[in-house]
Amino acid sequence: MIPARILHLCEKPLHARCGGALDVEALRQRGMRVEVAGVETTGTALDQAPPDCILVDVFSPTALVTLQSLAPFSIAQDVPLVARVPGGTGLDVNARASGAWQVVIDSLAPDSLAAVLEPWIHHRSALDRAEHNQRVLERTYLALLDRFCDGLFAIQDRVIVYINPGFEGLSGYNRHDLIESPPDLLFDDPLPVSIPSGEEEEPLVLFLSRKLRRKDGTVITIELGASAIQFRDLPAMQFAVRDVTFRQTLEDELLEANRKLQQRNLDLREVNERFKEIFKQRTDFLNMVTHELRTSMTVISGYNRLLLNEDVGPLNERQRMFLEESRKSCDRLSVFITNLLGISTMDAGRMVLDLGENRVADSIENVITHLKPLIDERELTVRGRVDPDVGTFSFDKDKIEQVLINLVGNAIKFTPPGGKITIRARRVTLETPVGEGEFNLEISVADTGVGIPEKDVEAVFDEYWQVGRPSGKAPGENKGIGLGLAICRRIVEAHGGRIWARSRSQEGSTLTFTLPSRPLRSDWVARPRAVTRPA
Repeated sequence: MIPARILHLCEKPLHARCGGALDVEALRQRGMRVEVAGVETTGTALDQAPPDCILVDVFSPTALVTLQSLAPFSIAQDVPLVARVPGGTGLDVNARASGAWQVVIDSLAPDSLAAVLEPWIHHRSALDRAEHNQRVLERTYLALLDRFCDGLFAIQDRVIVYINPGFEGLSGYNRHDLIESPPDLLFDDPLPVSIPSGEEEEPLVLFLSRKLRRKDGTVITIELGASAIQFRDLPAMQFAVRDVTFRQTLEDELLEANRKLQQRNLDLREVNERFKEIFKQRTDFLNMVTHELRTSMTVISGYNRLLLNEDVGPLNERQRMFLEESRKSCDRLSVFITNLLGISTMDAGRMVLDLGENRVADSIENVITHLKPLIDERELTVRGRVDPDVGTFSFDKDKIEQVLINLVGNAIKFTPPGGKITIRARRVTLETPVGEGEFNLEISVADTGVGIPEKDVEAVFDEYWQVGRPSGKAPGENKGIGLGLAICRRIVEAHGGRIWARSRSQEGSTLTFTLPSRPLRSDWVARPRAVTRPA
């Protein structure tokens, strides 16, 4: 432990009234190191580091003058000033008036004097330790700030008193350029010199945004966090700085992109409204045309049947042949009108499902009967196979039979004479835990026809698409507009099912669709009807 340092100022030679010199050895044993100097050499003695205590012998008016001259130093350096006076002289009062912190009698024994001095020495030692710790903390704090990644600087009395390397790199200046300079030279707006206090809700940190002019003349966007600190025992403001130019650029670009997107949305909304109007006009036109065509076809077909039935007279073979060709053209045109009207209705969102319990076998038989003239004409064999466990099922009878007519009609069209077409219906149990105990109805139409190229299989259900010709080119031998399978998909999906094709060129095709036991898609309107029980 370092002994306490006491500076003893006395008159040399000792004044006649002095009770004697200090017992230096006795004080040393109490952990005190005494340095003796004459009052006339006071200035020289204080040029060294401040002592822990100053003990002044006051035995004459000259010593009182010395005591008075030491009082400011004692207060400024927080060094206890103790006066030793002879007893019974009244100098104790004068010593206190001259600035002594405490007065002792010169006749005190060494132990008693040491006991008087110890509290003052401890006071000074505590101050020294506190100041030392404060300096260590300050050096540690500044060392940490120097290693801080972001920029930091401090302002005191409106000038910069500290910057760290991070701010040097950010601004392009070194610390010697900026220390003692006003910060307003760097920023577009003045910085706060204090933070309001006294209210609990007042923030401890102020967050600011500024433009920083770098040394090379470029301007960057920064964000600052300002806080009040003590810097070298005086109030100051500390600022943490981060470059947000890149982020600000991204935000500005995002805002601009958002503005453009909103404008695009407005443009698209206008275009969409125009398309809706055009679509409505197209739908109304198709409805009008198909209605007129259907009316005319009904009349033509009616007269054609009268002539073929010879209700107005006998026919020769040539006349019958011409009338049969006319009937076939009327049938094709009727299918075309039905498909055109169907797709128009679906596009307009007006398709309604008339659900009911129906015998699957009856619907397949109805389709085969309906298409029998074409089947016989092409010399094809068409068979229906319905598994025994397939009874009734909930679906729209007319629309599912329309799907089957389109599928079987396509098979007839692309199967050469002598070929076979098989319509099969079976139950398919669902595999998912949620659907345990439920099943789908699966119906497939398989033929031995020319098949579909593998590259075209996925496109067969697209509107206005036909096998063997891209949309927009002249049809070949098998005329049509490519709506039949597209309508099939619409109807099946409206029931909540799915439809797909498997085929290879020259190896025939199989088109399959499923109907779930729980129809239907929520966006289609259903009108349930009375349950039809099997006969």
